[in-house]
Amino acid sequence: MEKRRSDWLIVHMDIGEKGAEWAKVLTQYGEACRTHIFELLATEPPKAPEKDEHRLHYTVLTERDRYARFVEKCSGITDAAHRKEAATAGWGTPTYNPYGSVWLYPNLANDYGLRDGIAHDLASKEIFRFCGTEGAYWLARGMGYLNSTHMNGSTAGTFFAVKTTGVIDSGGRESLPGFGNCSAGWRLRVAMEVTGGTELKLGQLAKLRVADFSQREMAHAFCFTDYLVREHQSKLAEFLKACYSERAKRYKEKQAEETAAEVLQRLYATLETTEDDFQAAFRTWVLANYIALPAKEEK
Repeated sequence: MEKRRSDWLIVHMDIGEKGAEWAKVLTQYGEACRTHIFELLATEPPKAPEKDEHRLHYTVLTERDRYARFVEKCSGITDAAHRKEAATAGWGTPTYNPYGSVWLYPNLANDYGLRDGIAHDLASKEIFRFCGTEGAYWLARGMGYLNSTHMNGSTAGTFFAVKTTGVIDSGGRESLPGFGNCSAGWRLRVAMEVTGGTELKLGQLAKLRVADFSQREMAHAFCFTDYLVREHQSKLAEFLKACYSERAKRYKEKQAEETAAEVLQRLYATLETTEDDFQAAFRTWVLANYIALPAKEEK
C-alpha cells in the first residue's frame, strides 16, 4: 500500500496508481480537519504522538475481498456476526488494531466520500476522547457532520419559502427539494418540527443507541451541535474539559464511565440552564437562524 505520514495521521492507500497522490492530499486534508476541530471546540490540541502506533491510521481499499480480510483482522469488532456483516456488506468501519478507520472505496472518480469520512471520524473521535464512547454519542455524530460540512465548503443553509410557487430554496449550493441527506435538509427538517412542536428533545436524543440513529436523529444531533458551537462555544469547551477530567478520574479509580444522562446533566449545569429552558432557547434560535420568510414590501 502507498503510505503517507503526518503529525497525527498515517494514511494507507490500496487503490492503484492514484494511491500516492490521494495519500498526500488526504493526509494534508486530515491535518486541516484536526485544526478546524479544535477551533470549533475552542480547546487546545494534545501533544502529537511520537510513535506510529499512537497515530490514527486511515486505510482505503478498492476490493471487497481485501477489505473483508482487513475488517476481520483489524476491526476489533468482538461480535462475530457484526464483524461478518461489516466485512461483507459494509463500506467502512472503525478499526482498533491499528486504531483509526477503514473504507471500501471502489469508485475512484473523486475522493469526496473519503474527505467526508475523515472529517467526520476525526471530529467524532475527539468527542469520544473527552466524553467516552457512550457519554455523548449524539454530540460525536453532530460534531462529525458539522466538521465535514465546514471542511467541504457547504456551511450556508437558510431556506426561503415562496408561497405562490411552493418552491423551497436554500439560496446556495445546498438547495434540495424536501428533506435532503445534508446539512441544509437537516436544518429544514428540524425547523419544521420545531414549528409543529414535534422536535426531539436533547434528553431523548442522548438516550438513544447507535442503531437508533435514522435521518431524523442525525438531523437533530447536527442542529443541537450547530447551536452549541455558534451560541455557547466557550461553555461547550468548559463542559468538555470537565468531562475529560471526570473520565480520567474514573479511569484511575477503575470506575465505570459516566452515563449519557450524567454527561447531559453536566452540560445543562455548565450552561446554567434546565432541559426545558435549553429546549426553548434552541427552538427560538432555530426559527431565527434556519428560516427566513419574505418581508412584506412597502408600497
